[in-house]
Amino acid sequence: MAKKIAKLLGRGRDRLFDLTLSDLEKATGSHDVDIELSLEIESRGRKIFNELGIDLKDCTIHEAYNAVLLTKKRKIFEDSDFTGILIGESIISLNKNDVEEDRKNNSSNFKNRSVYNMQKSLIEELKLRYRFYKNEHNERQIERLINEL
Repeated sequence: MAKKIAKLLGRGRDRLFDLTLSDLEKATGSHDVDIELSLEIESRGRKIFNELGIDLKDCTIHEAYNAVLLTKKRKIFEDSDFTGILIGESIISLNKNDVEEDRKNNSSNFKNRSVYNMQKSLIEELKLRYRFYKNEHNERQIERLINEL
């Protein structure tokens, strides 16, 4: 599951990122942070695409991206700050700010799509969840590792 988060962050081949997450799991004693976060992201993404009437198993990345841009249902992006989807190796941000930015810039050119806000929110959410597990015995180590993310 950490691989999915790494890919959403654009760090799918970043060995240092993988090692840092592994060290955070050891330091916190929690091996579920990345799994729970990945499942939550997946659930939120599926919910949005269900509301859009899109079956992700039966569409291309470009069809999914255009459905996001063209929808009039803007409220579906309200609770999706750190949500993105992967189709193959490509990312679509479901962060409302990224979606709005792409709409304003008429980014029908898929290569110019915005994922910045989603990635920024996702890394902050990941840090927040790991910080939940720190205590007086491991606080410095966990903060040091979190700062490496």
